Amino acid sequence: MNSLRRKYLMRSPSWPTLAISFITCLIFFGIYAGRVSKHEIVRGYIEPEGGLMAVQASAQGTVDELNVKVGDVVSKGQQLAIVSTQKYLPNGMSLHSRVLRELVADCDLLEKQLQDEQAANSRLVALSSVRREQLLSQLSSIESRTTSLQGVVKLQGAALERSRELLTEGFISRPATERAELDAATASDVYQAALQEKARLKGEYSALLVSEELRIQSYEQRQTSLRSTLSQRHREIVTAEAGQSFVLKAPEGGTVTKVQAAPGATVDAGSVLISLSPLRAQYQAVILIPSRSMAFVKAGMPVYISYDAFPYQKFGMQKGELSEISGSVISAQNEVGPVRLLESSYKATVVMRGPLPMAYGEAVSIRPDMLIQANIVRDNRTIFEWIFDPIRAVAHRVNSL
Repeated sequence: MNSLRRKYLMRSPSWPTLAISFITCLIFFGIYAGRVSKHEIVRGYIEPEGGLMAVQASAQGTVDELNVKVGDVVSKGQQLAIVSTQKYLPNGMSLHSRVLRELVADCDLLEKQLQDEQAANSRLVALSSVRREQLLSQLSSIESRTTSLQGVVKLQGAALERSRELLTEGFISRPATERAELDAATASDVYQAALQEKARLKGEYSALLVSEELRIQSYEQRQTSLRSTLSQRHREIVTAEAGQSFVLKAPEGGTVTKVQAAPGATVDAGSVLISLSPLRAQYQAVILIPSRSMAFVKAGMPVYISYDAFPYQKFGMQKGELSEISGSVISAQNEVGPVRLLESSYKATVVMRGPLPMAYGEAVSIRPDMLIQANIVRDNRTIFEWIFDPIRAVAHRVNSL
């Protein structure tokens, strides 16, 4: 019997047993070490850090010339377009001539107001200076007087005390002591009156200084406002005198990324005609995160960018990091860059960390407003954690009861 048992224990396990054991170990290892991630896929686009430079129309008009196209590299001050502002009134008079006459009249009025303000301020400064000198003189005089009266009060007080002592000793009469008391009281009253006058003069002098300061501030504010308005009118005159058109120039060197008007198109004041990307600009991804996903997304999460122009199945993805999320929601149907929102979303930026995808041995060339898809890695846990976290959560709730 013992020999049979030893023979059984020494017998090698069968291949099916080994296979089942190996597969079981793999399953347990996969559950413990395997990881599962949750992802949020959102839309977005590429823009330079700091955004695009917008070249806007300064007035309403019609595009006469367009000197650039998308992809052109321009230098600072280069002419981009010419916009005509020629308009006529029903009586046939040029609107520019009428506007110019009104602007010149406004400038004349503003200059006269500036001169009147300056003349009035000069008069007030002179009057205030005279009054200040008067008050300083009166204060100096009353200061000397109060010092003198203070000495008189002390002397009269000492004389009164001496009279009382002499009255007690019987050397002088009662009327003499009463005269001394009257003299001391009179000197004290005169001294108190002088102190009150000194306080009044000091108060008037302080009020004058405050009044001067407030007047100077008010005068400077009015002067600044008038000069600002006059400067604006001069700029408007320069624009009007430039003729019936104005030239749009590049504010800085850059690459033309968007042209939003064609020759003959009517443009409004402030409308963007041309967008420029700064030279040697660093690019970032702008993504639009739906409101329903905001509770699970935060700065610092890894993001994988795929470009619509370069399918990720063939060209791969670029790694980035979610750096900043806007605190204001953008409602649906609005356009953010080249993307039209289908639901309310938050704007966020992604800093590129990894290399660009490769196309035929070279890094792909990206441009502003290229459409992208961003894969945000929201959560990354092991399978073991995914399985047992709900159990631990329930246990925690039970323990907390």
